[in-house]
Amino acid sequence: MEIIKKFEEELIKEELKPKTIKNYISDLNTVLDIFDYTINFINTPQETIKILKDHYPNVKTLATKINIIIMLLKLNYKDDEELQKCNKEYLVFRNQLKNENEEYYKQKIANPKQIEQAMTQEDIEKIKSVLLSRIKYATKNRVNIINIRNYLFFAFITFLHSRTDFIKSKLVLDKPKNKYDKDTNYIVLNKRELSIKYLQNDYKTAKTYGSKSHDINNETFKLFIKLFNAYKKLGVLGGYAFYQNDLIKPMNSDNASKLFHEICMDILGKSVTIQSLRIAYASSPEDIEAIERINKKSNQMGHNLQTHTGIYMKTNMNK
Repeated sequence: MEIIKKFEEELIKEELKPKTIKNYISDLNTVLDIFDYTINFINTPQETIKILKDHYPNVKTLATKINIIIMLLKLNYKDDEELQKCNKEYLVFRNQLKNENEEYYKQKIANPKQIEQAMTQEDIEKIKSVLLSRIKYATKNRVNIINIRNYLFFAFITFLHSRTDFIKSKLVLDKPKNKYDKDTNYIVLNKRELSIKYLQNDYKTAKTYGSKSHDINNETFKLFIKLFNAYKKLGVLGGYAFYQNDLIKPMNSDNASKLFHEICMDILGKSVTIQSLRIAYASSPEDIEAIERINKKSNQMGHNLQTHTGIYMKTNMNK
């Protein structure tokens, strides 16, 4: 379809990452499908917004679909004055949704689905124990390599409680002459210290926070070495840490989310997402109590939480 082709060309000109472009094209296709792939809907913002609200009761999802219309008008029809007037209406509505979303998250109340999907530390230990029990000694067996991968994947994500940026990491041995690409993530195995380091260069907020280095729980070191050697023996190419079941294509974020869900369904018998794992980790009673104490202090002092922690809190005052 010509409109999609032109939109993709404009996105490429914006120098966006291929994955981002793919996601935007997918969102555009979803919206176009609702309107039977006709484009006239962009001329009637109020009617279009009403239809999309009926389709997407979730504020965040609705905002994503409105945003794709805004981008479409901005990129494909930047010289059309009438359509740019329409775009202002979409922008106003998107800002309203943003404010609603912010108010929702300020409530700090988990919805029923988040409560249902909550994962406890006992759940994590149970899954790790079952996954570990499935690993046999032989590493020439493809099934066993997948079992090792599954355990390391789960151990890694529940140690960091991160997004799935790590999933396309390169797996390397630590050597003095190593040169690390600033746009690639690495899991680095140090045989001298029997330690693991995760070099995080490519992730969602990298432009804001820059490269990071994480020391990883060394209990997985031997299995990572076993996996590294197994890949070498089988001639697995690419140097990645995590491959799909064919041991040819590296895993991606979609594979990771699906694998995490399958592992939890298999062992716990319930649906758990990576986001719900992160929410549960961030919502420990100790952390909630600490935030409430700091919030109370910041209110007393007449400023917000960010000002309190960023300007007034000093780590060495009581030493």
